[in-house]
Amino acid sequence: MQAALEVTARHCRSELEQYGRCVAASPASWQQDCHQLKVRMARCASSHPIVQKIRHDCAEPFIAFEQCLKQNQASVVNCTEHVNEFLLCAEQGILRTFTFRNETGFPSCGASFLWFLAENTE
Repeated sequence: MQAALEVTARHCRSELEQYGRCVAASPASWQQDCHQLKVRMARCASSHPIVQKIRHDCAEPFIAFEQCLKQNQASVVNCTEHVNEFLLCAEQGILRTFTFRNETGFPSCGASFLWFLAENTE
């Protein structure tokens, strides 16, 4: 998750700031009020090479996760294994391709929720 946030902060700073301001200004209705800004931020992030690589390399586990969610709408906890497989794939892809360093200088990495966000915002 840290890597995804870093990509968004670096690559989509303006979109992230606008979305953050909207959410802060609309605590009771941010999901509706800020939806278009969320879509714009997700589209920006999805154009980044990390997210494109995850989309390509992890399409199969993500599709399996989506199918599980559709089949288990009343009990999404049944899809834990599927989401873990997707997150592991995404994390491994990021580790193989890019290394991010946090403020301490140590590598930090996480699965990209941005791909999921971009695919589920419309």
